[in-house]
Amino acid sequence: MKRHSATTTTPTAAEIPALTDRLAEVVAEISKLTFEKKTLESKLEAYGLAHPELHEHLKDEKREGRKITFAGTRHKLPVLFTSDALLASFKSGAPKHSELLLVLKGLDQNPADVLDLFFSRETTFERRIDDGQKFRAVAAELLPPTTAAAFVSACAQVDKHGIKKSSVRFDYKAGEAVEEVAP
Repeated sequence: MKRHSATTTTPTAAEIPALTDRLAEVVAEISKLTFEKKTLESKLEAYGLAHPELHEHLKDEKREGRKITFAGTRHKLPVLFTSDALLASFKSGAPKHSELLLVLKGLDQNPADVLDLFFSRETTFERRIDDGQKFRAVAAELLPPTTAAAFVSACAQVDKHGIKKSSVRFDYKAGEAVEEVAP
């Protein structure tokens, strides 16, 4: 659970209604502005892609891509179109793995050893059941009760001090407007 900082003061019960209302208003405004931002970005991106003749080379010669600078009446905004995103990972034995080994085949070194210079080989277990309640239900269904409890407990995330991690989540979707009560 995230702890509030020393500078955060705990509100009084009388402050809770105003804080709740303001937080709901802020979330609604952020949502509205986020949608507007994405719409504006989409339109500017479409214009920029439709007009490559207006593109400039990037100043960083080590990067692949171009940029366009849009000018409003009060602001200028450079938009970068880069094409140098690199693989973060790939599965062992996948077509991309084979392709990379093939590219490295003509070197004096073993291609797999060269690949190890750029990518680490790590085997990880990824949870197949994303929902925690479903995970617990499947464990209870497939494992004996004591084993299920121990397994679920062992699967809990812990911080560096061994304390189980928890979260605080505001359920904005379930929030609702309330009628004002006359004093």
